Amino acid sequence: NSNYTIEGTNYSHKFTITPKPITINWSGTSGLIYDSTVQKISAASSDIIPGDTVNYTITYTAGDGRNAGSHTAIVEIDNNNYTIAANETVSYRIEPKEITIEWTNLEFTYEEGKTYCPTATAKGLLGDDTCELIVEGAASAVGKHTATVTDISNKNYKLPANTSTTFEIIQTIPTTTLTVTIYGNVTI
Repeated sequence: NSNYTIEGTNYSHKFTITPKPITINWSGTSGLIYDSTVQKISAASSDIIPGDTVNYTITYTAGDGRNAGSHTAIVEIDNNNYTIAANETVSYRIEPKEITIEWTNLEFTYEEGKTYCPTATAKGLLGDDTCELIVEGAASAVGKHTATVTDISNKNYKLPANTSTTFEIIQTIPTTTLTVTIYGNVTI
């Protein structure tokens, strides 16, 4: 408009657009039980402006997201128009999977100087997982005894409520050969 003039020579102004702060919402971090895979947790934000694209990259700073135990994950975003203001990290647990116990060798024949204990095998393992069970309660005397699984070698698994069984050591009955010699007449 020719009715106005601008005095001076500097007609620009500097300004800064700061990234929009966002809050991360985590999902899939509760009720997790070991399943031999990396558990799928996710991060997102409802603060993103419609039409913008933000990709979320999750890495683990504690744990690996697979094994039973405590885990901590952190998220990074790839859009410089946003900055994470809250909930950048999440801590959660993966609980051990419960096994069942299969007992074998529950009856033994007594032999002097021997100790006996039944065999406990972990059932319900996933993939190529292995798991040794520690059994206590070995016995050497004739009679009924109780054996109990007291520990488990693979901490991705946990023992069931019932970890005991009864087993028996049986007394052998000696066999004797009886030779009878009869002299004379015998009436039966």
